[in-house]
Amino acid sequence: MKMSFRVTGVSDANKRVIDCYSDADGVGFYVTGDSIYIGVGANLLSRPDEIQSATSHNSRRFSANTRIDLTIAVQPYYQNGVATKHEARYYINGEIAGFWYYS
Repeated sequence: MKMSFRVTGVSDANKRVIDCYSDADGVGFYVTGDSIYIGVGANLLSRPDEIQSATSHNSRRFSANTRIDLTIAVQPYYQNGVATKHEARYYINGEIAGFWYYS
């Protein structure tokens, strides 16, 4: 998924202006007046074979009135020819900003 946006004239920087996120599951992403938050739920993996105990989300701040190009790519991770897990990566303005393996 790819989108471009610019956030301007926001009086509450914490208010969600783009919301594709499930608070119940912790999966998806949202954009506030000054940041992007992406979550992949509780089954976060730091490597394909190891569950990570840290948080399952990442956020990135940006300046107001700045054009942002956001790309989110999800693909399966294969082990012995079988898709067992998935990898999610997100890019901001063409540069990788974060990635996760998850089940």
